[in-house]
Formats: sequence, structure tokens, C-alpha cells
Amino acid sequence: MTDRFELKRFRHVAFCGGGSGGHLTPAIAVAEKLLAGYPDVRVTFLTSAREIDRVVLQRSSVGTDRRCTVIHLPIAQPPGFSLSGPLHLWTLWQSVMQCHRVLKHMRSGVMLGTGAFASVPGLIAAKWLRIPTILFEANTVTGRVNRWWARYAAERLRAWPTAPSARDAEFRFVGMPVRSEVSGPKTTKLASGVAGNRRILIVGGSQGSGRVNELMGQALPRLTLPDHWQVLHQTGLNTGVGMPQEGDSQVTTVGFINDLGSELSRASFVISRAGAVTLGEIAATGCPSILLPLSTAAEGHQRCNAEHFVTQGAAVLVDETSPRAVDKLVIAMNRLVRSGTERIAMSKAAQSIHQPGAADDIAKLLIELADTSQPHD
Repeated sequence: MTDRFELKRFRHVAFCGGGSGGHLTPAIAVAEKLLAGYPDVRVTFLTSAREIDRVVLQRSSVGTDRRCTVIHLPIAQPPGFSLSGPLHLWTLWQSVMQCHRVLKHMRSGVMLGTGAFASVPGLIAAKWLRIPTILFEANTVTGRVNRWWARYAAERLRAWPTAPSARDAEFRFVGMPVRSEVSGPKTTKLASGVAGNRRILIVGGSQGSGRVNELMGQALPRLTLPDHWQVLHQTGLNTGVGMPQEGDSQVTTVGFINDLGSELSRASFVISRAGAVTLGEIAATGCPSILLPLSTAAEGHQRCNAEHFVTQGAAVLVDETSPRAVDKLVIAMNRLVRSGTERIAMSKAAQSIHQPGAADDIAKLLIELADTSQPHD
């Protein structure tokens, strides 16, 4: 059994959140910096029971690091989840108690919460044990859990320099942490499509999107695509069957893209949802974009994310609910295929949005808090 002296040798950092790649990827980016820069750090991920959390962590560099522990809590938030029933409350309580046991064993440390319902058990347990917490908001609109917990946090950080209301203003802008494998910004030559780099990338989020597939299935046959252009379409593992463009020699469909950052670096432009993490990687790589924000996203946060990029001149927004969505997609795609000058301008605008060093800055804040954290009983 490990004694107290052994436990206090390490700095402990816990991450709570999950339920989607968007709530895990920023934490993974920060964890990479911690494990690379601080040999005495140990990290713990407290995530949901959803399969996407397992997949994202297993495929990450930190998921296989011996200094990283991953705890999958009983809590899993399906669509329409609420705390209206005793089973949901019991699952939440079980998750809180499991987090309490894990964090108590850490003795001293710090917690980073990345929002959404999956972060609630870890935040409650950290408050119970008087462990200091930092909140990180990846979207332009602060989520409900982060708004609720803001009063208890030692630090409140946000990925984008926007504050649409007073409730968001207390979150300090630090930038979006991106994973180490995300390549740097593309050169002017690549953005313009010179040197054979003429590729359209289509992604519908980490799990794919049936609606994006449907729209692209109608738009691609109408696209005037020169012979030297190619399309790479991530359809999702279960949503791309029978798409009309599958027989097109210029179109390649794949179920999942493991290294999205590399594909963004190679793409002339991307058609994408407007999830915060995807946008962070679009900005980091300087990839021009046509954005199809998810119309059912909570509090319209994807549309707000997309509008920020449009305002900066980095993207074109197409409303997926519009009866003319396909027409607008075809017009925007044809324009970007024809105009290398416009792609270059959008690439530079995207790069200007990116805040380098965000993962390092958050890692340093966590270490500072961990060093001042007092052991708890």
C-alpha cells in the first residue's frame, strides 16, 4: 500500500468532462503539455461511460501514458437526459462517490473542468474535498454547467475572445488548446492550391453527421470540380452508407479520420460542423472553411462559434435548415475552388484567430494551483 510520503511526491491533476470529443480534446492537449514538461505530474481523467470517451482517449497519446489514469464513471448523458428520475439521480450519486474516492487518494492536487454534464460529478467531489478547480469553456457561449459552477472556481478560462453577455465576461480569454499532432499553419502556397494541394475536406464531427452527408450527397454532383481536385469525405462509421458520390473517382469516403489536424493542413478548404475543437484546429492550421453549424446544438452555440469565424473573414456560413442550403453550398464551394486569392485571405484570417500557447498557459496555471493546494483528509 502506498504511504502518504509516496503520494505527496507527485503533483496530481484531474480532468473532468466528456460525452463528446469536444469536451475531451482540450483536456488531452493540456495533459500532453503537463506530461511532457513536468516529470513529477500524474494525471487522471474522470469521464462518462459513453463510447466516444473511450475511443478518443484510447487513440490519444496520453491514454497510453503510464502516468495517466482513466476512470469511466457510471454517468452517461443520452439525448434528452434529465435528473427527473431516481435512476438518473442514483447514477449521478454513484459517479460523485467514485470521484470522491479517486480524488481523496490523490491527497492534494487541482481539477480542470471542461463543461457539460459529465463534468458535474468531478466538480462536486472536488468542492467536497476543497480541491481548487479551473473551468474551461470551449464555445463562444458559456455552457450551463460552467455558468453554474463559475462561482466556485479558482480560475475561469475561455477559448474565444468573445463575451456576448455579462455572465460570460468573467471567463478570461486564453485560447483553444490544440493537440501536439495538429500541424502548424499552412503556407500561402498550400492555401492557394499550388503544388498539387487541391483537396476539399468534408467532416461532420468526430462521429459523422447524417445531415451533412445528405447535403453533400446533393451538392457534390452539382459541383464544377476540375480534374486535379479531390474530395475526402469523413462520413462517420454508421452514417455514410449509400451516398450518391461513392462511385465518383474524385471522391473518397472514410468512416473516421484519426488525425484531423494533418488532413486540415493538406486541405485547400474544409466543409465542417462548427464544434469548438474542430474550429480550434481549423484556426491552428489556417484552413479556409464553409461551416454548417448544428441547428440543434444547445443554446445555438455552434452557430455563435461559426459567426465568430465569419466575422473575422475566415469562413462562410450555410444554414443547414435553409431550403436553399444545397444551392448555397454549391455556390460557396465553386467560388473557393476557382479563387486561390480568396482561399489565401481566409487562411490568413483563420490563422489570426488562433492563440498559440494556450495549452502551455493552462498547464502552467494548473501547476501553480497544484503547488499551493493543501492536502485533504
